[in-house]
Amino acid sequence: MNRTFLLLIFIFMFFTLSVSGQGSISRLSVYAGGGAAYYMGDLQPLAFPTIKGLGLSGQAGLGYQLYRRFGVSLHYQFNHLRGDDALSNDIKRRNRFLSFHSDVHEVSLRLTYDLLRSDKFKSIPYLIAGFGYFHFNPLASDNTALQPLGTEGQYVGSNAYPQPYSLWTPSIPFGLGFRYRISCRFSIKAEVVYHKTFTDYLDDISSKSYPNKADILASPNGATVWQYTDRRQEPENAFISRGNSDQKDSFLDINLGLIIHFGKCGNKGGIYEDCKALYKNLDK
Repeated sequence: MNRTFLLLIFIFMFFTLSVSGQGSISRLSVYAGGGAAYYMGDLQPLAFPTIKGLGLSGQAGLGYQLYRRFGVSLHYQFNHLRGDDALSNDIKRRNRFLSFHSDVHEVSLRLTYDLLRSDKFKSIPYLIAGFGYFHFNPLASDNTALQPLGTEGQYVGSNAYPQPYSLWTPSIPFGLGFRYRISCRFSIKAEVVYHKTFTDYLDDISSKSYPNKADILASPNGATVWQYTDRRQEPENAFISRGNSDQKDSFLDINLGLIIHFGKCGNKGGIYEDCKALYKNLDK
């Protein structure tokens, strides 16, 4: 993780320094915001978010406007994700009786592309795409960490079961945003970002079949592990499969934020050379 984080910082600094002669400090900005996050995986039976399925979300970062339409940012994102069979309308899912929650900490390098020229409009929709790296740690409803247990036989010591999964994984965030420039100094923004991940264990669930009970009980702390592996109250009326390894997990966040722009209004060479005068006749 340390090398990936340092690489993202290096790339960001390279971008900003390479174009520093083309503008002023007014191209720099900082931002922060908050909103809601939504998990998509084996423990999310609903196609659309519900209030009970949402978690808190927050973000902060440093941005740099490369050109009129292109920007780059070093971005930190916090999302609290959760899933619970109890929220399902399907009795078989509820009888599976699995749940999780996890804090996700992501650092990413993002590019933005403004769909409208920033020197002509105060209200600007934009596209977002980037590369990130994040940490997660799925917990049970009693806050027991699930990854160290090996609920799918990871610590049985047999090739018949998967290897322990990493709590660090890459991600590809992409989405849509809307920014409104209040003044030379301040803007507000709204963003909807989908995070494609490369893990199927955000929820600690992947394998379609349950591990053999005797194998789990023979592994370290086997009795405890089995309590979190198979929680079915009525196995004959529950889902036959534990999970679905055909699709990776993912998540989505919706955030509102405030942007603070550096530099003095009217700096020559900035994105807004004389924005106080410019705003007098801007389209809404």
